[in-house]
Amino acid sequence: MHAPTSLRERQAEQLRTAVLEAVLARLEREAPDDVSMADIAQSAGISLRTLYRDNWIVTAYGKSSIYEGTEGELYDLQSDPLQWRNLWNVPAAAPLKKALLEELRAKTPKLAEPHRPVVASV
Repeated sequence: MHAPTSLRERQAEQLRTAVLEAVLARLEREAPDDVSMADIAQSAGISLRTLYRDNWIVTAYGKSSIYEGTEGELYDLQSDPLQWRNLWNVPAAAPLKKALLEELRAKTPKLAEPHRPVVASV
């Protein structure tokens, strides 16, 4: 990852750091068995959806206070099993990314209505 250069990138990095610190503080307060990754992501206001198919893994970031909803990760687990090279913005991978995201959206369950109220854990 490159060092943030623009004011927006620096602010986004500061926000990511603050969220990470909040998550770590929560993990220190609560027993690990009592906290799921879904709970942590929800408390941080982050939405992630992941699909694995044919040695490819795609993760789409939902719109939040940290992400615009256009970001994500795409890895070829055959040639990069440790997920070091994110292919999300590689033009040659764009058609595959599009197909995987379409499948991911098709398999994502619809939200139940009415939505349950959010209750702060403060």
